[in-house]
Amino acid sequence: TRPDAIALRLGARSMTFGELNNAARDLAHALHQRGVRRGDRVAVVVPNSMDFFVATHAVGRLGAIVVPVVFCFVACLDRMVGNVAAEET
Repeated sequence: TRPDAIALRLGARSMTFGELNNAARDLAHALHQRGVRRGDRVAVVVPNSMDFFVATHAVGRLGAIVVPVVFCFVACLDRMVGNVAAEET
């Protein structure tokens, strides 16, 4: 695959294979520095975006396991927890 070929397109944004590779490499390095190792489970909590693909590639580079979490569910859960906490006070 050519590094300058388009890997992702989302609306008006696009990312080449080279850009995806570089972003995933940088994120994988940061995750490794924070202790993520082969076989670890890593929750990926991002909205549907290019960041999701970068994160899943980064986790995969480390040999870790991607646990995708639906972003909308997290936002809804935060609201529900916030409502319960407000009712208790």
